[in-house]
Amino acid sequence: MKYLILIVLVLFVGCKNSDEDRNGHVTKYSMLGPPPQAYHVSIQGPSLIKKIIIKNATLRIIVDNYEESFKKVKKIVEETKGYIYKSNVYSNHQNAKSGTIEIKVPAENLEAFIEKVKAISIMVKSEGITSADHTEEYIDISTRLINKRALENRYREILKSANTTKDILDVESQLSIIRTDIESIEKRVKYLEESSAMSEVSLEIDEPQIDNRIGESISDKIGNGFIFGYRGFFTVLGETITFLISAIPLITIVYLLFIIIKIFRKKRKTKVNIN
Repeated sequence: MKYLILIVLVLFVGCKNSDEDRNGHVTKYSMLGPPPQAYHVSIQGPSLIKKIIIKNATLRIIVDNYEESFKKVKKIVEETKGYIYKSNVYSNHQNAKSGTIEIKVPAENLEAFIEKVKAISIMVKSEGITSADHTEEYIDISTRLINKRALENRYREILKSANTTKDILDVESQLSIIRTDIESIEKRVKYLEESSAMSEVSLEIDEPQIDNRIGESISDKIGNGFIFGYRGFFTVLGETITFLISAIPLITIVYLLFIIIKIFRKKRKTKVNIN
């Protein structure tokens, strides 16, 4: 009987210690708390809403002198607080110059810039302005950015309380994912803000196409006509010679077939006469 009571006491103490150990383990593990939930922050009130309107323009003009007009455009760009980030210039066979200029100007100065550029031209060939409202997208991704940053801060707090290597690695893995999302959203926010603040203008400048023969004397016109005719004759002659040279193999084959057929007919005719 004594042994039975002793066994019961041992089992009772063992179960109690086991429960304490299990509870202690749960307490230690639960120090990290449940996975943090994303904070939901909404932007409310008209005063907090930032309008994101992206406006761009294209303009093509004719000018008397490209170089002089380019200098004037640079001055207009400076006056409207913009900058040129790309330009190209070309010359055609008549030495008439044309070029493209890519410009950034503050959105509030876009219309003024276009009017000033049009004023230095002799003709406007084309003009266009596009406008796109990205306000809704901006509000959405800004809210997502706030939520992601709050979630990142929560995970950083949890990381301070992590005790095991596994817990630390798990939290750092989540932080890495959140940080990647934040950087992606930040890039988009920056793009929208910069694009709405600075409008892009694609400007084409052309000199008029001048007929070089205007003002020529009759003798000059006759001389130029002779030169053009001379060049045309030799162009045609060269193309004809090229064609004949490329056709030599075909001509040779046709000629050989003709000879073979002629010989065959001659032999056949001779055989008939003998019979």
